[in-house]
Amino acid sequence: MRYIFINDLFRFFKENIKIIITYFMIIFASSYVRLLTDNFLNQDSFLDIIGLNFSLNGSIWQILFTCLNIGFYIFLAIKVFENNLSSGSENVFLRVSKGKWYIYKVISILIITFLVMFVCYLLMFIIYGYKINYGMIFIYNYIYFIFIEIFSILLYIFYYNFKKLFVIIFILLFLIIKYLIIDFRLINHYIFIIFGLFVFINIFIYLLIRFKKIDILK
Repeated sequence: MRYIFINDLFRFFKENIKIIITYFMIIFASSYVRLLTDNFLNQDSFLDIIGLNFSLNGSIWQILFTCLNIGFYIFLAIKVFENNLSSGSENVFLRVSKGKWYIYKVISILIITFLVMFVCYLLMFIIYGYKINYGMIFIYNYIYFIFIEIFSILLYIFYYNFKKLFVIIFILLFLIIKYLIIDFRLINHYIFIIFGLFVFINIFIYLLIRFKKIDILK
């Protein structure tokens, strides 16, 4: 268990350090630019930058940062999930069952997501100071993004096992994407439903792997 966590943590940051730094720089620089141009920062501008103020009728700024943040955390989840699968998977599964391996992977994703998001919020604090209720927003931001991450892993697994159904999977994703990308006010109202879906999807994937209904090996 400890080996999986340490391997996931160090490998993710080592192999993707440039992407991570670029993401942090975009977040920090964008906050600073808004401070210089607007000369006033509030909770709405903060939500814009962390990707929780999305609307199809919103500004290009809101849409771009929603895509940036969600895209980055999906990338994080897939990279951590793929670790050990592309190489050395035989040795890993000699020591741990695939079901337990999946649980460890989810915990790794939760930990790494927390660390990245925490650093991101620290950078934002430099610009925004004490104007924002960071605690509440962080909790909702975290729960919503780990839900997005686990949902992306579900789609990844389905694609890997049912490539012939790729078109159907793509259409399904297209149809529900507008329900996945929502704003902070909706997250606030449906936070327990979102967390419940996160738990349900994890149990669903675990059972599929545990009873060998799907394959996770490359």
